[in-house]
Amino acid sequence: MAKQVSPEAYRRRLAARVEDRAQQHSETARHLSVFLALKPAIAGALASGFRQRTIWADLTESRQIDCTYQTFNRHVRQHIKTAQQVAKSTPTSKEEHNKKEWQGKAVERRDPLSGFQVQPIARREDLV
Repeated sequence: MAKQVSPEAYRRRLAARVEDRAQQHSETARHLSVFLALKPAIAGALASGFRQRTIWADLTESRQIDCTYQTFNRHVRQHIKTAQQVAKSTPTSKEEHNKKEWQGKAVERRDPLSGFQVQPIARREDLV
């Protein structure tokens, strides 16, 4: 059975819980804002070949950030790596787009003079 709680005790407990959640949320927002301010430097260090853990350790030792490695890793994945993946996956020209579209597909070309069909990928019936 549920325990009877006075309205005043419930209000105090609820106020304390709301205050704790607001403090946690503001801490998360602070970590993100500091990370975004350092984003160009972090992206440059990653592009230079430094490991994420090394960058995080240096930033925490110099007291520029105070988040955990897991939080730092999540921010890198969300804000740096996804931007790089989008940039890599976006075709820069129509020719590159067509090249990616037809890559690995068998293209059937016909020689108009002899009726011979060129197929770059061999068919199983032709090999047996």
